[in-house]
Amino acid sequence: MKKLFKWVFRLFLVLIVLVVLLILFLNPIAKVVAESRIRDQTGLPVKIGKLSIGLRQPTLSIQNLKLGNSADFGGSTFIDIPLLRIDYDLLALRSRRIHLNTVALNLGELHIVQNKNGEINLQAVRERAKVKASSSGSGAMTAEFEGIDTLILTVGRLKPRSVEITAVDSFEQVKQEAESACFAIGPSQR
Repeated sequence: MKKLFKWVFRLFLVLIVLVVLLILFLNPIAKVVAESRIRDQTGLPVKIGKLSIGLRQPTLSIQNLKLGNSADFGGSTFIDIPLLRIDYDLLALRSRRIHLNTVALNLGELHIVQNKNGEINLQAVRERAKVKASSSGSGAMTAEFEGIDTLILTVGRLKPRSVEITAVDSFEQVKQEAESACFAIGPSQR
């Protein structure tokens, strides 16, 4: 009986230590997972400065998110987001629905680049994401997006450029395609 009590006590201590370690390392683990998922979905280099998941309140905060361009687009910075803060509805998330109460997005810089083949980086990322979504199959667990109650958007700089701009028409085409790519997300795609 004493041996059984010792084993149960040891098991209990191990569980407590595991829970404490999970709480302590939740944010670093989530940061690595988020960087990996973003890299897999976009095929682009990504770096997150800090990621925090609220334990008492349903919040997600990402600081200094930098997404780079691929070598086809010069390899420079694609998106620089100094702060992204999301307050979400936990009850909706538990029932596999995404309802965001508040989204505060500080978009520091967005570099829209047209490569030598005439492709634009925004379109290339969108096409890669579509290919990834179709190749992942219908077996993946999905959640229904319900909407955003409050969006606080701060936009810093928008930098359109071409790897080889030879005429003013090329720059205007880059600008028009960038605007259409930015605003192409309709209600059915959100």
